[in-house]
Amino acid sequence: MEFSAPEYIQLYPTTRCNQRCSFCFNPESGRTDAMTFKNAILLLDILIDNGIKDIDIMGGEPFLIPWITDFIGRGISRGISLNISTNGSMPAMLHELKGVPRDHFNIGISLEGSTAEKHNRLTGSHNFASSVESIKRLIDLSMDPIVKTVLSRETACDIQNIVNLIRGIGVRRYSILHMDILCKKDAELKNTFPYIAFLDF
Repeated sequence: MEFSAPEYIQLYPTTRCNQRCSFCFNPESGRTDAMTFKNAILLLDILIDNGIKDIDIMGGEPFLIPWITDFIGRGISRGISLNISTNGSMPAMLHELKGVPRDHFNIGISLEGSTAEKHNRLTGSHNFASSVESIKRLIDLSMDPIVKTVLSRETACDIQNIVNLIRGIGVRRYSILHMDILCKKDAELKNTFPYIAFLDF
């Protein structure tokens, strides 16, 4: 049986992050050096030559890489559709996305709580205000961000509050994610929902 060539890949240009989320699927022990800009452009050439049409940029936190917005612009200018996931902790960088065509670009921002106390506790950070500011800036730039929350027994009772918060900001798209359970310790596994229960949420 012959498989067709892929048209979509996930790219992890870095596994570095400025948060310590308890539900993270890239544990700290597995973090490596970030990809260089030279290698990123070389990879972009290879992907385009092989018919890749969609790139999903993940991490780590991609916006810790200084060249990431340049890479986004170059990829889109060459006909690639790009998605990027961010924790929203670096709102000042988002102005560099101004003018990026929406029909070829999606950006998702994590929001794990409706208050600073809840979000910061779950992410091991102090980034709630920055995340909300990032969402507002993207709305102002007409980027139509996708806000995302990992469903757990800690976030389940806060989902409606998160929805109310982002609706007031002007968010139209919201996604609830199932917690990745690979390599999780027993204590962390107790915080997740079975997949069937997740589908019924």
